[in-house]
Amino acid sequence: MRALLLAALWVHLVSSVLLVGAFSVLLVGAPPGAPTARRWDETVVRWGRLPVLVAIGYKIPSKA
Repeated sequence: MRALLLAALWVHLVSSVLLVGAFSVLLVGAPPGAPTARRWDETVVRWGRLPVLVAIGYKIPSKA
């Protein structure tokens, strides 16, 4: 049980760090003007949903 809790905390931490890193890259960059930059921006936002779901999902067992 203790190993499961530790694993849940680490997965939550890693997904939160990935999420902050991905969105800080979007904030540092200028607003996308070129179509390629807009596609990249949309891809980062789309893939950013996964760490959000993982962070929320793994935070629930660590609260118990």
